[in-house]
Amino acid sequence: MPCPDGLNSGSGLPPPRHLAICQIRANLGPNGDGLDIILPGTGMLFFNRGGSSYVVTAGHNLFSHRHGLDAQRAELWFGRSGNSWSTKRTMRRHWVCEEFFTATDPDPHFDFAVVRVDKVQADEARPIPLHISGSPAAPEILLSGYPVEAGCTGTDFPRHNTTGLIPSGARNFDYTQMQTYKGMSGGPLLRVIDRVLVSLGHHIRGEEHAERGLRYDEFVRNRIFDNWLNT
Repeated sequence: MPCPDGLNSGSGLPPPRHLAICQIRANLGPNGDGLDIILPGTGMLFFNRGGSSYVVTAGHNLFSHRHGLDAQRAELWFGRSGNSWSTKRTMRRHWVCEEFFTATDPDPHFDFAVVRVDKVQADEARPIPLHISGSPAAPEILLSGYPVEAGCTGTDFPRHNTTGLIPSGARNFDYTQMQTYKGMSGGPLLRVIDRVLVSLGHHIRGEEHAERGLRYDEFVRNRIFDNWLNT
């Protein structure tokens, strides 16, 4: 199987905008056999303040309902393409939506999290802002992420494609057509609005679900900026 079907090579973004997309590897600690549980995922730099940078991603990239474990450590590679990247950071702190990790199963309405790292300088990556929408608009977007399945296993290269968004429930999107793979969760749903590249949400689930993407609304905005970033 190619690496992988239905996706195009690269992040889909011109330099230097692609540097804001990062590969995430979260370590939850050892399982019953003493082996570390590693969660692969994608994130996006969206905000800088003082000596810190903030990355938005899917909640299940940092917390596993299956194991009941939260990330102990995480590494983030910005603009990674194989064995090269712009900069690498270690997680200093993280927040997972409380409604997500207290649910019995992963809840697509609350599948978001933020990671704080030491500041990423402007020449290393620049933030892509979150676009907060009060109603579920459904334009075409570009999804960029780091798949780890099929021939992509161990390659650490970004992949992308475009799709239309279909409103699904209060805070989710389905896609008109898009094959996705493990490791792409947290990948941004990107669109240019008023000549500014923004993210409307991020990818959370595969083709078997209607709620495949999480939309940034006022609840998400308030939880991130008013609750988390002010602590």
